[in-house]
Parts: sequence; C-alpha cells; structure tokens
Amino acid sequence: KVKAQDRQGKEIRLKGEELLAHALEHELDHLNGILYIDHIESPDKLWKLTQQ
Repeated sequence: KVKAQDRQGKEIRLKGEELLAHALEHELDHLNGILYIDHIESPDKLWKLTQQ
C-alpha cells in the first residue's frame, strides 16, 4: 500500500500485488536513495558481465 499526492496535492492511495508491488517498491527506493544493488546480501551473488 502506498499513500502519495498527485500533482494538485490531492492524496491518492495505491495497493499493488505481484509486479505492481515490486515496481512501487522499486520507485520508492529511488526516492529514498536506495539502489537495487543495496538489496543484495552478498556481492558474491552478482554475475560479472564481460564485453565480447
């Protein structure tokens, strides 16, 4: 569940499940200065990409 304001300052509420819930959390993380990589428990779990 998310409570926010629209462009006119009117309160809006959203409830998301599955993909929408993940998208809402992802965007709120951006507003709070949190990056996706901050959720990774261990850097060892990341895959390194190489250019070919």
